[in-house]
Amino acid sequence: MAISLRRRLTLILLGQTLLVWVIAVILTTIYAQNIIRKQIDQQLYQYMDMAVHTLTTVIANPEITHYFAREPNELINRHSDISRIRRMGASDEGQATNLWFPSSHVVIGDSSPAFPEPDKEGLKQLTLDGAQWRVLYKYSEPVGLWIGVGVNLEDAQALASLTPERFVVPIFIIMPLSLLVLMVSIRKGIEPLNLLAAKISQRNSQDLTPLQVNPVPSEMQPVVQSLNDLLLRVASAIEREQRFTANAAHELKTPLAAIKAEVQRHQRSTSDAKTELLLANIDARVSRAVETVSQLLTLSRLDNGEQFDKTKVDLGQLVIEVLAELGALAMEKSLVVEVPDELPQTWILGNQEWLMIMVRNLIDNAIKYSPKESVLVLGVAEQNSAAQLTIVNQCKPIDTADLARLKDRFYRPVATSEQGVGLGLSIVDRIAKLHGGEMSVTVDNGASRFIALIELPMYV
Repeated sequence: MAISLRRRLTLILLGQTLLVWVIAVILTTIYAQNIIRKQIDQQLYQYMDMAVHTLTTVIANPEITHYFAREPNELINRHSDISRIRRMGASDEGQATNLWFPSSHVVIGDSSPAFPEPDKEGLKQLTLDGAQWRVLYKYSEPVGLWIGVGVNLEDAQALASLTPERFVVPIFIIMPLSLLVLMVSIRKGIEPLNLLAAKISQRNSQDLTPLQVNPVPSEMQPVVQSLNDLLLRVASAIEREQRFTANAAHELKTPLAAIKAEVQRHQRSTSDAKTELLLANIDARVSRAVETVSQLLTLSRLDNGEQFDKTKVDLGQLVIEVLAELGALAMEKSLVVEVPDELPQTWILGNQEWLMIMVRNLIDNAIKYSPKESVLVLGVAEQNSAAQLTIVNQCKPIDTADLARLKDRFYRPVATSEQGVGLGLSIVDRIAKLHGGEMSVTVDNGASRFIALIELPMYV
């Protein structure tokens, strides 16, 4: 199944956009984590500077040292190798300070965690009691001890309102808007292609003029140029064919008319039965050739896209005039032609000459293929803003395959015995279409009836 260009572009660009979006989320998360870590590290260094300054001041003051050395001291809890100084340190549980003297480990704060003993200076990320801590270790020469300051990463991020999720949220908001803009842009971008397709689809089969290249996107111009070259070649081929048909028909028309006149002259001057039969057969064949040439000339004019003037035409009156012209043919076969006593005035807009040819071919076809002493019914009516011409005649059974091809040029059912060239109905259909109408044919084999219906737009 073919996929539309718009859908193809949409799927490709959506897939690529989603891929870029996922990559952007990952990179943004990593970048956000790095920014947060740098800010936390910067904060740790500030804490370390404050701790070093404070401890230097404390240890350098004999009175403060003596105060902390008192026994017992309610501020100091000693247990095993770790001592805890209560009611001091950071005001929240997200920060902690540890000290390592040569012979002891001191934790400052009521609930601060005890950090592992340092082995070198620098930053470390530790997991203590299920929480992630960022710890900075430093050895202070002035006071001769190790100092460790740390922050709880979760508390630090919450306090600073900085989390990777906060960096990613704008991307989640922008993404649907980007997809919407992308789809609208694709629709706008391929609009010139839709306009080009609409222009091509609106053309009729006779319009072979080149397409305009300027409004077309540059990527499509080679396609349009190739299509124009094809149209020129097709137009040239059709023109040569039409010119050949018209020239051949004109060249044949005069000698055929001379042959027919010569045959008729000999028919009047002979009384021999065999000669009369021979001349009659020649006359029939020449008449068929004349009809073929006449039909070919008509087709040549129709296919040439010849412009014709349109006037207000009464379809009912046109049928009466054609019946009067072909009445002798109906009488020769003893046909009963049923026509309403007064056909309604049914006005259409068209060319009088072409419409006359259309009606003449249709009625002539009905007369030709009707059995002798049968009934031919004609009717003109208005229905759904359309003028309808209906012709019903008796006929031999016609199978579905033959019925579907009756409007094809030069097609005649194999079983038919009537003389003809197979162009009558194709000409009728062509003229009807040139006037914005349509011809349809149906057959009722049970009642041996052939029904031809022409619908044409009413004159408004």
